[in-house]
Amino acid sequence: MPARPYALGSGLATEAAQAVVARTRAELDLGRLVSIHVVGNEASARVMVKLGMSLDRETVQPGTGRRVRVYAMDL
Repeated sequence: MPARPYALGSGLATEAAQAVVARTRAELDLGRLVSIHVVGNEASARVMVKLGMSLDRETVQPGTGRRVRVYAMDL
């Protein structure tokens, strides 16, 4: 579901993603966190970079053929 126009650029996605990272670190025994966005969605890429994630690779999403970028971070 697309963001509401009034929410765009307000930092809500970053705030929510920071909460996910914090909870993942606190409650789950994971060594790595991965996030994916469709190529061209630079707002999502900026959120991932703000979280400390790095671009891991660009690939094609199975079933859709859409190009996606995979970002990852060690926890």
